[in-house]
Amino acid sequence: MGYAAMTENDVVYGVFSAPDHLEHPAFSGDTRTTDERMTEYFNGLGKPGLARHASYNATIRGCFPGVGFIYSEALELFHEPQPHASWTLEQDGTWQPPHAAPPGTGWEWQEVEQAWHLDIHLADETSLQELDGVGASTAAAILAEMGERGAYRSLSDLAERVDGLGQATVDAWANAFVRTPE
Repeated sequence: MGYAAMTENDVVYGVFSAPDHLEHPAFSGDTRTTDERMTEYFNGLGKPGLARHASYNATIRGCFPGVGFIYSEALELFHEPQPHASWTLEQDGTWQPPHAAPPGTGWEWQEVEQAWHLDIHLADETSLQELDGVGASTAAAILAEMGERGAYRSLSDLAERVDGLGQATVDAWANAFVRTPE
């Protein structure tokens, strides 16, 4: 079985396996939990902190933890760190934003504005159609132009290269951006 080694703040710093015989009481009357036995075992190997049982197939404590995951005693599961201050932790260990992302791909949460913004370079036709003034044919044209001539340098560059789009249209896209290619 796998065991997460954690700091005193329940943050996972490593995941290790242990001999199977340590999962069972060492002697008649041994009342220590498996986690307590594993903590003692790993501490003896020079790995400080607490150990929590984890499974490779996520049947124990929600998911197989990675370094940086956090153990929630209240939910009895491992979860990823909170991605944004406004997101809430659900009972199943997933983080939920204040409101769901629009359909399609390429959306990124902007914490300051509490809104989803669209990275044009990661967008698909569905997400592009969420922008004002963009229908199915314009969304297809945006993707086709990018496929033929490469990434857009800016929203203005996009407006110049795609027929049917003008500067006024892209200026109205307060929730869209073009990340400059590196």
